[in-house]
Amino acid sequence: MRMIGKIFSGLGVLSYIVFGLWGTLISLSIVHDATNFWGFVAACVFFPVAFAVAPLYALFHWGTWFPLAITYGGMIGSGILRTVGDSLNPD
Repeated sequence: MRMIGKIFSGLGVLSYIVFGLWGTLISLSIVHDATNFWGFVAACVFFPVAFAVAPLYALFHWGTWFPLAITYGGMIGSGILRTVGDSLNPD
């Protein structure tokens, strides 16, 4: 069971990295498309706000749910994997 827990924890960490980078790129491209260069610069300075709000902006203004699924869904799925892995491997 410990080995399975380590595998789940490893997959959780790997998916945090993948979905985090992918969500970052998607969020910054949404901000760039919506506001051009200076909005992109402001989004880089205030990164956590852009990371949290840009997928919601894409959903409500453009009608696309893909950035929201990648950003929030990926993080939720990664958290579930990591939690299951940590409960199976209590080291």
